[in-house]
Amino acid sequence: MTRAQRIRLFLGIMLLGERRNPASGSRWSKALEWFGAALACLYLSACGVGLGFLAKDIGPYTIAGVMPFVLIVDFSMRFASRKKPIDITPYLILPVKRSEVIDSLLLSSLAAGYNFVWLCLFIPHCITVAAMGVAPLPEAAGIALVCQFLIETNCLWQLLVRSLTNKSLAWWALPAMAYAMPMAAAGMASTSDAPEAILDFFVAHGHTPVSILAYMACFAMLFVANRHVLLCSATQEATGDGTKRKAATKITLPEKWGITGEYMKLEIKSTMRNKAIKRNFMQGILLMSLLSAMITFTTIYDNDSFSQTTYCFYCFIFFGIVNLTRIMGAEGNYIDMLMTHKESTYQLLKAKYYYYCMVLAVPLAILLPAMISGKLPPSLVFAGLFTTTGPIYFILFQLAVNNRQTMPLNNTAIGRPGSNNAIPAMIGIVSFIAPIAAIQLIALAVGKETSLLIMTVAGLVFTVTHKLWLHNIYARMMRKKHANLEGFHATR
Repeated sequence: MTRAQRIRLFLGIMLLGERRNPASGSRWSKALEWFGAALACLYLSACGVGLGFLAKDIGPYTIAGVMPFVLIVDFSMRFASRKKPIDITPYLILPVKRSEVIDSLLLSSLAAGYNFVWLCLFIPHCITVAAMGVAPLPEAAGIALVCQFLIETNCLWQLLVRSLTNKSLAWWALPAMAYAMPMAAAGMASTSDAPEAILDFFVAHGHTPVSILAYMACFAMLFVANRHVLLCSATQEATGDGTKRKAATKITLPEKWGITGEYMKLEIKSTMRNKAIKRNFMQGILLMSLLSAMITFTTIYDNDSFSQTTYCFYCFIFFGIVNLTRIMGAEGNYIDMLMTHKESTYQLLKAKYYYYCMVLAVPLAILLPAMISGKLPPSLVFAGLFTTTGPIYFILFQLAVNNRQTMPLNNTAIGRPGSNNAIPAMIGIVSFIAPIAAIQLIALAVGKETSLLIMTVAGLVFTVTHKLWLHNIYARMMRKKHANLEGFHATR
């Protein structure tokens, strides 16, 4: 077989394996995903038509001006998605060149369906511009093709940033500089605002031959950089190089709580050793610190009660939404041993609850300066704290009954199959929106302070009765024990 034939074969196998992945979710989750995708396509189509009408006044290259902002949104949405890169680890033991496997991975990323969703923005814009006579159809189609090419380039950029930040959080400085420096330069070079200056520049120069050559050069450089980074990661994982062995940290504090304490030690060790969980914790701390600094040291949100409530609750709910929506995922690697001992799963659920309650000391400490400075009322902070330990954790822990997708204990830079199940994500969104909506609705009837008091009392009731609803969750898990075991085995 030639190199091209082998790459085409690997590409077909990868795409087929992704479609057959047991972690792809149920029919309901797929239906929700398709429904969300349809709404997104309709929204993008409406935006494309709107930009087409705007082009009548500005010119046919209006969409070139908004492309920098589209690329930033696209970059953020790719990171918000939980879908991980295709797992190429099994291919590394085959008697083929690793570079061919890496090329297949990059091509499969470029061929992903998400990349073509943006055509719902570009094609309606192209048709509208051509129909209104702003530009001939071939020129409008060329504009759409260049925009789609930029989306494919952005795919490679996001893949490179994801691979580097999986190795070290310090690499987040790379996208920060990549986006901050052009904004700063545009602001200094123009008397208008930076976004307006960027818009004007790309409307004027975004589709010139020199710009298109620059886009092609960026695409080639990003492809080579991705190839090098992923090839190095694949070599390290195959040979075991670059793995640093550290002395085991001894944790003695939870031992006095018996078997529950031992499971708490397991949670702490999992957080310290699992790259995905540790990365989520670090990103959460950075984001919370930023929000706390904005509230404490600026006057932006001084009179904005809704934003204060949203950011305060977000800080408390963050760890639960990020980690508990995949509850029992890490334990799926050794769930068989947990099932062999009577009520050990119940002790594990209690340990998880106590651990994530203790973790809330982190956002509480981060929000303390805002509370001391008087920017955040203590009633709001404690309402967020007890609402999280009560109703929010009550909702999120219910996912333990049906979650049956194993999460890798050590996510790697070259990827493992991720969960595409939309139901936990939907429950996470509801867990965040519901308490804020409840506070606003209750405040309309009885006032803001009384609504916060009601939420605090409700949270305390759920917190005090946590053993009752945790035991109920455990009993329901046991009734679905065999189905859950099959799911955990299939997704390892």
